[in-house]
Amino acid sequence: MITNLGWWLGRLSIGAMALACAGPALAHLEWLSPLGGFVACVSGAALGLLCLGMAALAWVVSATGAASVAPAPLQTLLTVAAAIPGLVLFGVAFAARTAPRINDVATDLREPPALGLESEPSLPDRFRPIIEAAYPDLRPAIAPGTPEAVLERAQALALGMGWEVRKVDRQAGVLHATTITGLFRFRDDVGLRVRAETGGTRVDMRSRSRVGQGDFGANAARIRAFLAALSASAR
Repeated sequence: MITNLGWWLGRLSIGAMALACAGPALAHLEWLSPLGGFVACVSGAALGLLCLGMAALAWVVSATGAASVAPAPLQTLLTVAAAIPGLVLFGVAFAARTAPRINDVATDLREPPALGLESEPSLPDRFRPIIEAAYPDLRPAIAPGTPEAVLERAQALALGMGWEVRKVDRQAGVLHATTITGLFRFRDDVGLRVRAETGGTRVDMRSRSRVGQGDFGANAARIRAFLAALSASAR
């Protein structure tokens, strides 16, 4: 087995790359569930990192003269290539390490906008202090114009972003939509509410991930980006 280490590393590396690439590809084509595609990608990435670690160890052992088990240059190149997805995922996770482990965010924590789902999920009470501490800048927006006009701009903006607008109720002043992430096609739900207020229209927004316990800050970023774009659309 040790004498064939390079042979095994080469084939395991190819398998790791195939798994890491097939996961998001199959999920994007909707031949695999988003979670299934993500798990496949992470599994392939982890296997790639393991192969790289084994190759590095083999080179160290060979350098000490204890045994000649270093993989051939091509096999080493394969292990390095197989480790790239794992390094990318590690970098993403490290960059988002400060994001709280929550999957539901809103600008109004006392009365969060509804998401318009058949089984309407409530914003967990334990999320509220976490949101206040992690996202102190997440506040309702005051947009110029009447609630009807602001809601119309919000609908146009949501459609322009490729969101699936499920419902617009101008009388109630609400918009319900679903967003689909580009790679794994995870579905997140969005609720937006407009109310007349002195100086314009108050806009509250809520974004919730359907899958997972943490969102790496994606829902807060979505709310910030949408409200900023909505404010810019009035200029």
